[in-house]
Amino acid sequence: MSATKVIRSALIIDDNDADIYLSTHFLKRSGRFENVWGVTAAEDALQLFRDYDATKNRDARFPPDLILLDINMPRMNGFEFLEALRQVAAPTPNIVMLTSSDHERDRATADKDPNVVGYLLKPLSAATAAKLADQFGLVDSSD
Repeated sequence: MSATKVIRSALIIDDNDADIYLSTHFLKRSGRFENVWGVTAAEDALQLFRDYDATKNRDARFPPDLILLDINMPRMNGFEFLEALRQVAAPTPNIVMLTSSDHERDRATADKDPNVVGYLLKPLSAATAAKLADQFGLVDSSD
């Protein structure tokens, strides 16, 4: 029997509350994500990373092990977030683009970024949530 992998913390960055809700639902329903949380502005997520030294011992969710990042957001899009994150001295988690964009240009841009480890189209599903845990999770020591 194979060991179950879990993800301690997953952060969803998406300007659409309904998409955050749906993604959260499937991640939690898989039973393999301990903390799932979302922010609706990439700038807010970036500030969490900027504040990392001040918060790392106070928030068990941070830094996340996995980020699900939308591309098309107002003010700061997903690619701008990735560029800004490279300038911050904080741990960089696995980042999966979770987007409605099926444009080859967006896929190619994501593929070029060293921090992006996957590209998924919305909506997230239960099967995809389990695959994410298998791919990026750690073995659950409680098994």
